[in-house]
Amino acid sequence: MNGFTYNDTFVEEVVARRDIPSWKPIRLGTNVVTFLLGVIFVIILPAVTQAPQVVFAVLLLFLGFGLLSYHYSYYLQVEFEYAMTNKDLDFFVIYAQKKRKNLLSFQVEDIVVCAPSMTKWVRPYAGSGIKTFDCTSHREGTPFYTLIYFDRKKGENRRVFFEPKEALLSAMKRQAPQKIFITENDE
Repeated sequence: MNGFTYNDTFVEEVVARRDIPSWKPIRLGTNVVTFLLGVIFVIILPAVTQAPQVVFAVLLLFLGFGLLSYHYSYYLQVEFEYAMTNKDLDFFVIYAQKKRKNLLSFQVEDIVVCAPSMTKWVRPYAGSGIKTFDCTSHREGTPFYTLIYFDRKKGENRRVFFEPKEALLSAMKRQAPQKIFITENDE
C-alpha cells in the first residue's frame, strides 16, 4: 500500500418539478389547435382555395402553434439534479429528460449559510434582492432549504432554494460544519 487514504465524496439527487395544473389546459389547447390547423392546411385548404395569402396565413399559424405546442411539452417537464463531488456543488436543470444544462457550480467553501427555509439563519437574506434560483419541486408540504453562497465571478451573494435529502446534507455538513444547519435546532 502507498499509505494514502482516499476520502472522495459523491452524492447525487434528482427532484422533478410538479406539473403546474393551470398549464395542462393550455398545453392541450395548443396541441388541438396545431392538429386542426394541420388538417386545414393539408386537407381542406387545397380543395377550397388557391389564394396564396390564405395558404401562407394558415401555414404561419400552423408553425406558430406548433412551436408553442413544442415549447409547452418540452420546457414544462423539468427536473433538477443536485450533485456534490468532493468540495464542488453543482445544480443542473433537465428538460423533458433529454436536455441537461448546468445551472450553478460553486465550491462548498463559498457557502455562506444553508438551512431550512425561513429559519433564523437564512431569514436575514429574505427579500434582500439577491438573485434567486428555485430548484424545488413545488410540491405542497415539501420542506425545502435555502442556500446562500458567494459567487466569485459576480462578486455577490446568490440564493438557491432546493430540496436536499439527508445524504447530501450530511456530505455538505462534513465539508462545512459551521455553515450547514440540517434542523432548526442545530447550533
